[in-house]
Amino acid sequence: MDEQLPPRTRRPAESPHAPSHQSPPSGAGAGPVPPANASPFARSRRPAVARRGHSRLGRLSKVKIGTYNDIKLANTNLPINEGFPAYFPEARAFVVLIDPSRQEFIPGTDTTGDGHPLNVRGLYQRCPHLGCRPNPCLKNFWFECPCHGSRYDRLGIKADGARFGPAPRSMDRFSATVDGGGVLTLDTG
Repeated sequence: MDEQLPPRTRRPAESPHAPSHQSPPSGAGAGPVPPANASPFARSRRPAVARRGHSRLGRLSKVKIGTYNDIKLANTNLPINEGFPAYFPEARAFVVLIDPSRQEFIPGTDTTGDGHPLNVRGLYQRCPHLGCRPNPCLKNFWFECPCHGSRYDRLGIKADGARFGPAPRSMDRFSATVDGGGVLTLDTG
């Protein structure tokens, strides 16, 4: 004989007519409730980060990259002087010369992110398709996204045509400033 539990002790998952997913009763939270004297950040899912390039509340908005010579010295194994992009994890950005024949940053401010007035462009490290990080290729200086194959030229401009991947647009750019001493600062905020 099939023995049944009394109705008041039957769990919904045991009922043959119960849906497989039960929503919590109204007023139930997603997790334990912190004590009344706990910090207001106790329910935060991500701990506060305090390391280079970060503040206690998140990433810094303006990240000092350095001079053109600083970038060349920090990337001696890459052909930066030929226009190859350099990566800066603290800014989450690639930095590339617009015109490599000039071999300098030009003092000024570019709020559009275009980079031509400064001879330098800061590109966000993520592909606009799904957020993977495109890899620069030493052979042809293109960026290629390892996830779905979107391709961009060395200045972050999306290659035309479906055969160059599904990204909807070019890579995102950061506003930049070059001070009188030639120091590049990206506004990543």
